[in-house]
Amino acid sequence: MTKELRILMLEDSPTDAELILRELRREGLEFTHVRVETEQDFEQQLRQFGPDLILSDYGLPTYNGLFALAAARQAHSEIPFILVSGELGEETAIDALKCGATDYVLKGRLSRIGPAARRALREAAERQQRRHAEQALRRNDEYFRALIENAMDLVSVLNADGTIRYESPAAQRILGYAPSELVGRSAFDFIHSDDRPRIQAVFRENITSNGTLAVEELRFQHKNGSWRALEVVGHNLLHDPIIHGVIINSRDITERKALEAQFLRAQRIETVGRLASGIAHDLNNILTPILSLIPLLRQELTSPKLKRSLETLETSTWRGTALLKRLLVFARGEGGQHVPLPPRRLVEELGRIVQETFPKSITFRADLPADLARVTGDETQFHQVLLNLCVNARDAMPAGGVLTVRARNVPLDARVERFHPGVKAGPFVRFEVVDTGQGVPPEVLDKIFDPFFTTKEADKGTGLGLPTALAIVQHHGGFISVRSEVGKGSVFEVYLPAAPAPAEEPPPEPATTAASS
Repeated sequence: MTKELRILMLEDSPTDAELILRELRREGLEFTHVRVETEQDFEQQLRQFGPDLILSDYGLPTYNGLFALAAARQAHSEIPFILVSGELGEETAIDALKCGATDYVLKGRLSRIGPAARRALREAAERQQRRHAEQALRRNDEYFRALIENAMDLVSVLNADGTIRYESPAAQRILGYAPSELVGRSAFDFIHSDDRPRIQAVFRENITSNGTLAVEELRFQHKNGSWRALEVVGHNLLHDPIIHGVIINSRDITERKALEAQFLRAQRIETVGRLASGIAHDLNNILTPILSLIPLLRQELTSPKLKRSLETLETSTWRGTALLKRLLVFARGEGGQHVPLPPRRLVEELGRIVQETFPKSITFRADLPADLARVTGDETQFHQVLLNLCVNARDAMPAGGVLTVRARNVPLDARVERFHPGVKAGPFVRFEVVDTGQGVPPEVLDKIFDPFFTTKEADKGTGLGLPTALAIVQHHGGFISVRSEVGKGSVFEVYLPAAPAPAEEPPPEPATTAASS
C-alpha cells in the first residue's frame, strides 16, 4: 500500500482486537486504528476518522454487526467492511454478504484476516478506479473506447429497450462471443429465465432516472450453453448527447459463487459426517449381538422355513454392517497404512474386475504414461474410489459404451489452494474415469456429492458412494472434480498428491489397453 491505512474496529474484546491487529501486521499492512464498542462511537468515527477499512464483530452487548454494516453503507458505500466473529452462522454470513459486507472471517481462523483485508482493499481500489473511468467516458468518446478496449470486466452500452449497441472485447474471454455476435441483440435474451423478470423490472425502473443503476447479480448464457454469474452495475447516460445509452459494467463472479457454494457444502457435509459417525457407532453396537446370536440359533432350529428366515436375517444384518462401515469411512475418511502405491497396479486390478463382472457391451480402456508418479495412501481405499466411479459409469451406460481410465502427472500451483481448502500446491497425479453414458443433468450435478443423494432406485443405491469417495480423497490431500453433459457422458477427475519418486527405479513400459468386458 502507498499510504498508511486507517482502520476502524468495532470490537468489545481488547484481547481479540490485539490478535486481529497482530495478523494484519503479519500480512505487512501499515495502519493506524481506532477501536470502538458502542453504536454512538462507531457512527462518530465513521464521520470523523474517515476509515479505509472497517472490521466489525457480529455480536456486541448493545450493538449488532449487521446494524453497523447498514450504517457504514449509508455513510460510505465503498469502504470495505469485514465481519470478524466467533459465532457467525451460514445464514447470517450469507445475509451479511447480500447486505454489502465485503467478506467475513471466523475468529477461530484469524490467519485469513490479513489476506481478506488486503483483497478487500484491492477490490475497493479497483471499484474506485472503475467509477473514475465511467466519469471520464462522458467527456470523450475516443478516450472511452481506448480505455475499455483493455478492460478486464465486460463493458456494454445498451439502448433504452435493452438492445446491445456496443460490447467490449472482454465478451470473447468472459462469454465466448465475439462482440459483433452480441451487438444488435437484446441483452435480456441471454439472461436466465429465472433472473430475467427481475432484471427487466430493475432496468425499466432505473432508466427513468439519471445516475447509477442498482448493483445486481444475474446468470448470463455463455456461447457454449453454460451459465456465467455476473455482477452488474449500470449508469444511465441516456440523457448524455454523446453516449445516449446505458453503460453496463459486468464482472464475472462465477468462481466466487462456486467458492461460496463449496464452502457451504463443506460445512453441511462436515455436520452430516459427525452425525453419521455417532449413529454408525450406536447401530454397530446394536447389530453386533444379533450377528453373535445367529450361529447359536442356527444350531437350535430344525425347521427349514425358519432356517431360511434366519439366513435372510443374517444377510440383512451383514448388509447393515457394511453400510455402517461406509458411513464411518464417509464420516472420517480414515484408512489403513499409507504407503507409496503405483497407479499402474491399481488400474490393472481395476481392469480385471471390470472385464470379469461388467456387461460385455462395455469396453474398458486404460491409458497410463510410462513416467506416471506414485501416490501415497491406503491401497484398499484408493481401489474403492476408482471402483465406485467405474460402477457409476457402468450404470450410466445401460446400453453399453466405452469406459476409459487414464492418469497423468500434473503440477498444481497455489491457485488450487483457493478453491480446495486443505489441498497443497505441488505435483499431483490426476486419474480420469470417462464414460460415454447418459450424462448428469445440470440441476443434479451440484448435488451428487451430498450424502444420501442418489438418482438410483431405492434398492440399488444408498447415496454414499460418491460422498465416501470424496471423503477418502480429501483425507489423502486431494480433491475430485466432475464434468458432464447430458447424452455425451461424464468425466470424473481424481487429483491425488504425487509421492516422491524412488531412487533409480527404471520407468515402466506405457500401458494402453482396450478390452470388451
